[in-house]
Amino acid sequence: MSDFRLSAYLHVRTLKNGHSDTVNYLAFSPNGAYLASGGEDHAVIIWNAQQGDLLFRLVFKSAVDVVIWHPVHPDTIILDFYVGNLVLPSPGDPVQVSEFVEQRERAVAVHFHKDGAALIVSYMAHGIIGGTALSPDHRRIVVYNLIDGLDVYALPPQKKAKVKMSFKLDAKPRQRHKMQVTYVNRGHGVVCGTTTGKISIWETHTGEVAQHLPHDEDVVQAICATIVDSTSWIATAPACRGQETYIKIWRAKIAHEDNEDRKESVIDLVHAVARSNRFKRSWKFILELLYIALCTTGCAIVGWVCYQVPWSVVWEALAAGCGQAYVSSKEYVALCGSWLYVGGVQVADLACFIASALEEWLRHILRKFLLHLIPELGENIRHGAADVPNGDL
Repeated sequence: MSDFRLSAYLHVRTLKNGHSDTVNYLAFSPNGAYLASGGEDHAVIIWNAQQGDLLFRLVFKSAVDVVIWHPVHPDTIILDFYVGNLVLPSPGDPVQVSEFVEQRERAVAVHFHKDGAALIVSYMAHGIIGGTALSPDHRRIVVYNLIDGLDVYALPPQKKAKVKMSFKLDAKPRQRHKMQVTYVNRGHGVVCGTTTGKISIWETHTGEVAQHLPHDEDVVQAICATIVDSTSWIATAPACRGQETYIKIWRAKIAHEDNEDRKESVIDLVHAVARSNRFKRSWKFILELLYIALCTTGCAIVGWVCYQVPWSVVWEALAAGCGQAYVSSKEYVALCGSWLYVGGVQVADLACFIASALEEWLRHILRKFLLHLIPELGENIRHGAADVPNGDL
């Protein structure tokens, strides 16, 4: 039985008159109300995702490769790998894994991991030509491999990264383009653009193609998705269209959740809570409260005992306890002394045995050595064996 449970995606609107060059990245806001787009025209545009209106346009000095929304601060976007006043360091020199390596150090995807505690950045100059996407449960990352489709890896990364699953394109890419990848329908589907004029949607559990969305024979490299209420939304944008650059909005209805979906939602919620720093702080606070409660209870019990029991009884109990401890300590010391005596005797016997065996072995070695040096000595020993004590030379 399929876990996809989505109606077919339908094109509902087209956003125009925004960008004048290729759109590199698209990102829905966490609540799905806004859509951010960044492109080669050095511009970042904030759209009203539901009505399609252009709200803000920001122009920078260079092309915008990545745009993401901050996971903690609402209505805050992050460009490339600059986070507020913090500038993340360079990953180092690029490693050539194929005949194609772009000279520019270019971030093609940025993801917050562990509720903002970590940042995962994918670089074009480091072998990941296409985009990447994190699963909603933060256990997997899917990578566009530029050759034949998408590969899924486990998180956290292992020493030797192994492909856990692959989603294959029905046609090889025509050009080398980075392709933005995203999960849809709470991780039950994964979406990626292509260079052959369409968008491919796969089911994550089976790896089968769920739907192809036509895109006017364009190269579709920017794509993102979100869920608002019971509706799944996808935004897509083509490359190399110049002044005719546009953004398409697609919509699909999510089927009614059954018990299995509720179980998965609860599991996702538990994982999200466990990853949350707020949960860790709350758990530490609860442990501190329990420690304080135990200490308070212990002090109360001691106080109650001191108040209820007469001091004469307490002193008698202390004296009896000290006497019993003295007797027990004498017995323990005597027992330890007997163990040490027996152990010392055994060690002495073992040392004598080892010394005797070593002496015999040295005599034997010396005898053989002298007989080897002086063969005539062996003849004399054989003639006078009766007069030579055993073991003497």
